[in-house]
Amino acid sequence: MIIRNIIVVGDIGTGSTTLAKSISQKIGWKYLSSGDFFRKWHQDHGVPLIDTLKIPPELDRQVDFGLQKKLQTESFLVVDSRLGGWLARDIKDSFKILCIADESERASRVARRESISEKDAYLSMKTRAENLALKFLNLYNVVDALDPKFFDLVVDTTHKSSAEVLNFCWEKIKLENTSK
Repeated sequence: MIIRNIIVVGDIGTGSTTLAKSISQKIGWKYLSSGDFFRKWHQDHGVPLIDTLKIPPELDRQVDFGLQKKLQTESFLVVDSRLGGWLARDIKDSFKILCIADESERASRVARRESISEKDAYLSMKTRAENLALKFLNLYNVVDALDPKFFDLVVDTTHKSSAEVLNFCWEKIKLENTSK
């Protein structure tokens, strides 16, 4: 398969954004993040990030289907999107990576990144994940956007540095890009 686009997905604190940005920098492809757009929306509207259900459904659909259209029609994109695996499920020349990590490691990463306690990080992660799951179910009837069936590669980042994750994924991408 010749890979036109790469999609990186992961729960909060798995390192998916770090991986997507690293791949983009390594190969010089354009980086797109639906999360960046929605974080800016939350900031601009004074809505806490945890309140994902306050985003108007029509805006969600516009962003999600706009991203899906880009994946269908454009090339050389590295996309970081929580719903990316599902959006690209039928796009055969996109390589989809799911990052996973132990919950305690994820909470530790989020706590360090956001300068909060691990307990607060865990509660924030849990609430955001529940709200996103409810949103995707209501909008698209998606029960689990992080279901491994939507992905070509699942990488456990729990005990790996960001460089190790990048190298592991890069080897798999190169192998997939040369196979028929």
